[in-house]
Formats: sequence, structure tokens, C-alpha cells
Amino acid sequence: NLLTMPLGIIFSWIITKFPILLIQRILHGNNFIPTDDEPTMSSGIAFAQILPFICILSVLPIIVYISERFGRRPALAISAIPFVLCILTISTAKNLIWILAAMNLGSVACAMQLYLVPMYVYEISDRRRSGAHGVIRTLFMGIGFCIGYFQADIWSNFMHVIITLMLTVIFLIGLNYLPESPVWLARVKKASEAK
Repeated sequence: NLLTMPLGIIFSWIITKFPILLIQRILHGNNFIPTDDEPTMSSGIAFAQILPFICILSVLPIIVYISERFGRRPALAISAIPFVLCILTISTAKNLIWILAAMNLGSVACAMQLYLVPMYVYEISDRRRSGAHGVIRTLFMGIGFCIGYFQADIWSNFMHVIITLMLTVIFLIGLNYLPESPVWLARVKKASEAK
């Protein structure tokens, strides 16, 4: 659940119109203030807003295969790659291509984490505590949504980028100390390790 709030920020940023406003700010140098006015949409930008969802649909079968073939922990570690790339791309974006790449990387990272983390937490948690973990995850995701919606230019804050990258490093280090999913171990006939 460590990366849930930053994922909420990324997910909220992707599904709102703010990426388009951020693109307009970069292209035209306008101040970034979210408004209710719809930005002018060319067919290219409209396709660019659909592209993250195409990325989600294409990455889900791949991450399902990785998690079933190699285990939940390696799949979670792999999910940190597009997450870090998204953060670095957003924070250093200089033109439209960088923003669109960040949107696509963010959608891939969100899809991977939103599929893997609840499944992994449920499989390794005590049944009495798995519900509490789900509530905490939902709360942090909601907080991230609010931050991403109302402070969409948060990625221009250098300290936020550093903190998010540090959380990712802590996530990867902590992943080494967590057990592999007993459900996955039982499926691949490693019953002795599953106990």
C-alpha cells in the first residue's frame, strides 16, 4: 500500500482534462490554473487521451502472465519500472511528447499496481486484517485522487518528486523482506515454501 497515494495522484492526473491543460501551458506558456472551460481538442489530442486506456488493456495480460509464471513479488518489482519512468518523465517534461509518454507510463503503472497489490495483500494477509488493508488502500487512493485533481501541477514540485522516488525505493527494499504469495507457491507445487 506504500505507493497508493502517488498512484492516486497519477491516475487522477491521467483521467482528468488537466494533462491537456498542462500540455497547453507547455506549448503556450500560460499559467496553469484549472478551469471549467473545455480545452480545444484536436483529433490528435483526443487520440492521446484514449491511448492510456489502450496501454492499460495491452499491459494487463502481460502482467497477469508475469505474476502467474514468475510470482507476485517479481511482478510487483517490475511494476515499479513504469512508475519511476512516469514520475521522471512528468517532472522533466519539456514538450507534448514527454507529457503523452508520462500519461501512458502512468496508466501502465496504475494498471499493474491496481491489479497486483490487492491480490498480493489478500494472499499474504491474515483474513481478519485483509479488509483493513483494503480500506487503507482505498483511503490513500482517494487522497491521491483529490491531490491529483486539485493540485495537478504537483509534479513540478521537486520535493514531491524526490519523496515519491524515495517511497519507490522503500517499496522495492521492503519487497525483498516480504514472503512470496502462498497461493502462488501452492500453484507452482512449492508447498514446502508455502507453509
